[in-house]
Amino acid sequence: MRAASLTDIRYALRGIRRAPLFAASVSATIGLGLGVLCSAFAIANAYLLRPVDLPEPWSLYELAWDTATTRRQGFALADVEALRATAPHYSGLAASRGVLAMRDDQSMVGRLVDGTFFQLLGTQPAMGRLLTPADAEAGEAVVVLSHSAWQSRFGADPRIIGTQIRLGRQQFDVVGVTSPRFNLPGAEFVAFWAPLAMAPAFGAADARSSPDDRTLAVMARLREEADVTQARAWLDLWLRQRFPEPSELTPVNVRVESRATRIPLTGTTLTMFTLLIAAFGIVLLVACANVTNLLIARGFGRQREFGVRLALGAGRGRIVRQLIVEGLVLAVPAAVVGLVLTMVTARVFPWLIVATIPSLLASSIADFLAPMAPDFLVIMVLVTAAVGSAVLVSVAPAMRLARLDLVRASKGEVAGDAQRSRLRAGLVALQIGACALFLVVAGGLILESRQMANPDTGFSYEQVADVRIAPSLRGTLAERLALDPEVEHVAAAWEPPLSGPLPQVGVVASRTGIVRTAGFMVVSPGYFALFDVQILRGRAFTPREAADGEPLALVSAATARAIWPGLDPIGQTLDLRPALAPGRRPEHTHVRVIGVTEDVANGMLGGGFDPTCIYFATGFAPAGGLSVLVRGRTTTAALRAAVGTAAAAIDPAAPFQFFALRDMVGGQAWVFSAFSAGASFLGLLGLLLACSGTFAVVSFLVTQRKREFGIRMALGATVRQIVSSILHDTLRTASIGLALGLAAALALVTALAAAVEIIHPFGPTPFLAAAAIVLGATTAAAAWPSLRAARIDPARALRVD
Repeated sequence: MRAASLTDIRYALRGIRRAPLFAASVSATIGLGLGVLCSAFAIANAYLLRPVDLPEPWSLYELAWDTATTRRQGFALADVEALRATAPHYSGLAASRGVLAMRDDQSMVGRLVDGTFFQLLGTQPAMGRLLTPADAEAGEAVVVLSHSAWQSRFGADPRIIGTQIRLGRQQFDVVGVTSPRFNLPGAEFVAFWAPLAMAPAFGAADARSSPDDRTLAVMARLREEADVTQARAWLDLWLRQRFPEPSELTPVNVRVESRATRIPLTGTTLTMFTLLIAAFGIVLLVACANVTNLLIARGFGRQREFGVRLALGAGRGRIVRQLIVEGLVLAVPAAVVGLVLTMVTARVFPWLIVATIPSLLASSIADFLAPMAPDFLVIMVLVTAAVGSAVLVSVAPAMRLARLDLVRASKGEVAGDAQRSRLRAGLVALQIGACALFLVVAGGLILESRQMANPDTGFSYEQVADVRIAPSLRGTLAERLALDPEVEHVAAAWEPPLSGPLPQVGVVASRTGIVRTAGFMVVSPGYFALFDVQILRGRAFTPREAADGEPLALVSAATARAIWPGLDPIGQTLDLRPALAPGRRPEHTHVRVIGVTEDVANGMLGGGFDPTCIYFATGFAPAGGLSVLVRGRTTTAALRAAVGTAAAAIDPAAPFQFFALRDMVGGQAWVFSAFSAGASFLGLLGLLLACSGTFAVVSFLVTQRKREFGIRMALGATVRQIVSSILHDTLRTASIGLALGLAAALALVTALAAAVEIIHPFGPTPFLAAAAIVLGATTAAAAWPSLRAARIDPARALRVD
């Protein structure tokens, strides 16, 4: 058996030497498909499958829970201590919370951690030491810097250990620098770690003396013998016993989320991973269809060769094995091509991200980028895909040749039948359908990205910034900014507009009794002037009403039409009900409508004007999350300087974050542009493969039917009739593939729009454009070889043996 296999390999190598151009084209085509698939897998693997560089990363989990009003509820220190004392499924727990500090007029993100944090993770420092339980117990003002911050903020000073730096309101001794490989998920942008007891230095509540301050995140290690499902069920029971109904902290959903990978493996991320690999896998499938057609065509030229071998006693199974071995031999250079393309992608992709992303995000995204060099898993996927592709492209031609008519094959007569024609046509239809699918998605995403780059929001956000600062300083900051000549307007909102889908609340309208779910915004009275949102009827909130939390509301014109058709909404009331999804919502249960605004796009970028929007009132005082929105008169830089001056006048150590809405919108538009660029690449690649496949099939068809065309021309058929018949058959096949591809694209886009809020159903334009491109390219690919029929000499064609 081994000798026969070696013989097959030697025979295959001799065949490659006899037809090097054919072998190169097959290897390059399959290699291109392998490279595309494995490049996508390498990117996904770096973030979703490859574990972080920590000891036993698959046992690391983050614990949290959702309440009826809060997503990802944090823990109080007493909760953590009680959980640590009773949790049977966890070998260790550690608590931390986020803080901000200013340095060189730039904010730095930090984490305050308890004494067990670094011990739980098991990481080692690059320099100095990490924080210990002794630091936590003594409340020492010590800090550990991230490797990235040490390089970017402190010039990679090798003498940093032992020096003092000012963070917040206090000097800290630098005791260590983390390893450059320390990449705990969620901590990519953290610049420093300090003991939890140092919270007052950053203007935060001391967890030890604030029992109601539930801002701690909890990291846990699952015991080796424990099961995550059991651990989640136990945590759910423990939380319900600690916060029984009707407590506002009663859990509605418990989270025990793995922190083993850069991006958590959730149902949503796994779905996106599957779709990504499937999309790029289709390219490999199209490439395989292309190669299968080439091998079928080549098989007709080898019928006499295999006929002779069968006549000399070779079994048909041996013929099949020989062809599969030839395919496996060709898979070796194809795998090399795929590996080279994957390695190129691993180098180019991070550079491309940093080079194209908006400049504001470039420095931050660099810390998040993971190394993408192919590892063992990527190599195994490459090898498996290469072997699978080789077998896939070889089976159909091998089975065809194994059923040769021995007499006709030994004479060299071409044996064609309808079944073979249907197979070739089916492969071409597959390529064209996949190409249409890619082009529809690419066209739709391109249109979406253009809309997001220049969205029609109904208001201007170019000179607006979102400022985040401690709740106790918001009101004073707003007062100072209102007096600054660089500032035109100041307002507040729970969340800035265009930052995501509007939160939802259930409403019951007075008089009409209409019940529905509506989007809402919670804003200060100055919000409407800041964005120049017109009050069409009634009035806006007054500052006193907002500060007192009066149960008042404004509704958009679209909302008024939806729930009070034909009625005057002013003076109507709304009963508020919780939405199905947990989340922050207004405290009121009953509000009165005092005004109607014009329709604008507060919600998802590119989603168009809000179908419903209800505005509730807030001041600057609430303790929860709140954005201070500031509109400048000149430039964003001048506005940031004004904010920095006002914050420093209130408290020189007060940290704040400044986000220009223009940059936030640009970041969202960039994500869509990146997806549309990827889909366009797949569409162009699919179009190239579909055209080359069509060209090859039509060329073979003209050669195979040379005698038939000669007879038809001898009987009076014109060249135009011959070419028209070939194009008619080709376009019929193309139409079938196009119809299937458009149907698949419609189903895919509909499913994605239902599952992902940022994707909207495409209009007819991408479908019509894809159909036109595919039919035009297919016609061009088929027309060139069809014209060869014009050069057929009927007399010579009739003499073909």
